[in-house]
Amino acid sequence: MADIARQLLASRELCCAACEKPLSDAPDAITTLPCAASIHRACLPTDIIGATPDGTPLFACPVPGCRDRRGHFGTPQDYGRDVALVAAVDLLMAKAAAPTDDIKELDWDEFEDALSCPLCYLALAEPVTLDPCGHTGCRTCVLRSLDHVSDTHRGLLRCFVCRTALPASYPAYLSHPANIALTHILATSFPAEVAERTEHLRQEIDAAASEAAAREDADPVVRVHRDRERTTISRLPLFVCNLAFPGQSVPLHLFEPRYRLMLRRITAEGGSRYFGMLMYHPQGGIPTLGTLMRVNEVEFLPDGRALVDTTGAAVFAVTGHVATGDGGYLVAETADLIPDSEHISPQDPIPGYCAATADRLREAFPRVSASQSPPRAYTTIQELSMLADAAVNAMIALMPPQHRTGARAQFGPVPVNDPHRLGYWLGRALPVPEHVSYALMMEDSPRERIVLAFRWMETAIQRTGPDNRNGGVLGRLASTIGCPIQ
Repeated sequence: MADIARQLLASRELCCAACEKPLSDAPDAITTLPCAASIHRACLPTDIIGATPDGTPLFACPVPGCRDRRGHFGTPQDYGRDVALVAAVDLLMAKAAAPTDDIKELDWDEFEDALSCPLCYLALAEPVTLDPCGHTGCRTCVLRSLDHVSDTHRGLLRCFVCRTALPASYPAYLSHPANIALTHILATSFPAEVAERTEHLRQEIDAAASEAAAREDADPVVRVHRDRERTTISRLPLFVCNLAFPGQSVPLHLFEPRYRLMLRRITAEGGSRYFGMLMYHPQGGIPTLGTLMRVNEVEFLPDGRALVDTTGAAVFAVTGHVATGDGGYLVAETADLIPDSEHISPQDPIPGYCAATADRLREAFPRVSASQSPPRAYTTIQELSMLADAAVNAMIALMPPQHRTGARAQFGPVPVNDPHRLGYWLGRALPVPEHVSYALMMEDSPRERIVLAFRWMETAIQRTGPDNRNGGVLGRLASTIGCPIQ
């Protein structure tokens, strides 16, 4: 055991990254910098090289080849001892001083206090050492603690042990390098404990999609349409917010700690990037139908809030028990993706119910029909999509200028080549309450969804016809296309 301890103490990872002397030369004066390199406190520089826009001092890193060229936050004298590393080095020095024996490995029980995370009480996984206080935790544990200890009034993050204000922003800890010295000790001497903690982390990542959705080629709605079999998702994270439809782009602002945790889990390596989105039920509780959302991009703000770009992928039905998971957010034990009951193509004729409406739209927007090549004896779903888009654009043009860009961004482009999503697109483009447009989720026929959406269009225009002075945008649109629609 003495030989093992001596080898560790003499290893490159346990030498000062600045002067290259063993850290054990000054075991009570070891500090770890934001670049994850550990040095003797005597090697800290004394000069300040600049400051951030908010006045936080910056000092040059004394480690040769450090990638952080702008410098490290704070004053060098403020950097405290690396609590965990100092304790581990002290134990290694005691073992190295003991008589040589035949024991080939270190005893975890003796090092547990030094190398365990003070938050999860397991072996440190990706140990992140906070500066300037020097306390260390698993990366995932540190991030969870920062979800709850941020001082939102002053934009400060605080240490989970001593409450010291941390100069770095939240995104810095998402990619903060792991403590080099601690990682080396754990990997070389306690691989079983590290493997156990890694397995715990793996289990924490919610599998928010089926095997098909986890594959690179699998947009779930495409796969379901192809094989007409329901795909079951296990342990689907749920976000109760607003009604969303497949194909819809939904920007989200996540600020609650539980949903920030959910976001990190599903976007972690091995995560599915999918979650379920449900609207609030008017009578309380949550509905059984929702939309499977895919996370496209995430931008974390300095205080830990997240701006998330998501897109609706498919409709799902909650089929299993819904309960609050360990992260504080709802999780459905099982959910089934709902396939469409029929396939339609853009060149198929429109449903008969929509013919009269299509004729009036064609008269109001003749350029749309003139652009169809070759001309057909019947109205195709693709042409109907373009006519509906023209009507929605006419409605947007009648809005105040400051609202037009936002309205178009909310509706998105019309799915000209995806008639399965045309009804959903109309559902969000028309001024229909969520509890009414929720009926689209209950309809698995894309044709019937189109019919349902056009019924709402007719009803809305009839209710706010051209003679109705209070008709607003729809009233003026009714004047454009003629009213009433029969």
